[in-house]
Amino acid sequence: MDSQSKTTTSAIGALVLISYFYEPLRDFWYDNFFAPLLADARGEPVNGITATYNTYNTILYAFLFYLGYLIIRNLLRKWKVKIDDDFMFATFPLIVAGGAIRVLEDAGHFEEPLQYFFISPLIYLTLALYSMGALWIGKLIKKVKPKDHKRLVYSTYLLLVVGYFLRTEASDQELASLPSFALLIGVLFYLFNFKWGDKPLRDPVLFFKVANMTLLMIALLQLFYVYEVKNPTVIPDIILSAIGLTVAIFFITYTSPNDYKEYGQRTPLILYFAHLLDAKATWLGIQEYGYAEKHVLPTFLIEEFGTAFVMIPLKIIVVTAALWMLFSIKEDDDDPQAITLLMMFLITLGLAPGVRDMLRIALGT
Repeated sequence: MDSQSKTTTSAIGALVLISYFYEPLRDFWYDNFFAPLLADARGEPVNGITATYNTYNTILYAFLFYLGYLIIRNLLRKWKVKIDDDFMFATFPLIVAGGAIRVLEDAGHFEEPLQYFFISPLIYLTLALYSMGALWIGKLIKKVKPKDHKRLVYSTYLLLVVGYFLRTEASDQELASLPSFALLIGVLFYLFNFKWGDKPLRDPVLFFKVANMTLLMIALLQLFYVYEVKNPTVIPDIILSAIGLTVAIFFITYTSPNDYKEYGQRTPLILYFAHLLDAKATWLGIQEYGYAEKHVLPTFLIEEFGTAFVMIPLKIIVVTAALWMLFSIKEDDDDPQAITLLMMFLITLGLAPGVRDMLRIALGT
């Protein structure tokens, strides 16, 4: 952790300590930060406070987002993990899995206190810790002798099976069937033994990718096995709409002067797609299915314009402004990997809630 991160962390710690002894400040933290989180986890207001964002917690979460970016960037540098397109694509299954897990929490699938780790924005911390843990394990496994790689893989299969039965016995929640779980194990067996061989155990990023795909498969298996899809047309509707808008942006940039062609490259288009997916899901959820927006600025604009369609142009404007800032920083920054990581963070902020809203509407939770 660099000096900037240490100073920031120390300041937050001092503020928390002061808040513990100063009652008005403690009440301020509870009303604006903790009560909304509790209300979100419990699905009902806490002391009259609902699970909505406000100006104070929005600013704090943005600040913590930047702090998390600094910490993760420094860790990846220390571990010599190359932040490139391959690493970025390895994170996408994790982001989608996060959206699916968030829907499981919405449906009351997790019991207290586990549920608190899967509400927004705490789920981002959970996913970040999972990511760093998977990469760290990948680095440790890299040191294992090649002859022991297969043994380690089979031990992992065994732990997954044992974990399934332990989870079945310890929970009163309905779980995916054993045949479905056995199919999952079979897919993992194929990936490890025939597609990648022992490569995931030699490359921490590829191991990270396999771990994320495993988590995604388990989350989707559990979600669609336990809960009925009540609105099946929602998923293709939202995805195709986001793709269509992204393609339109590509053609606009393609026919524009050279100064704007950078906005039509692959990674910026993925960023547009992620946030347009979120925008379309929000618009559809509010207009057709009675959901409500919880963020401060979107709520204000929706109320002002009288329609959630405003989310589409809002997202395009915000993403374009963010890209303009990133491109400006990139010209003066000698670390392109840091820009790629920041782009990944911004993609997560659109894709994760977009997937969550899309699946939630489809399942009617």
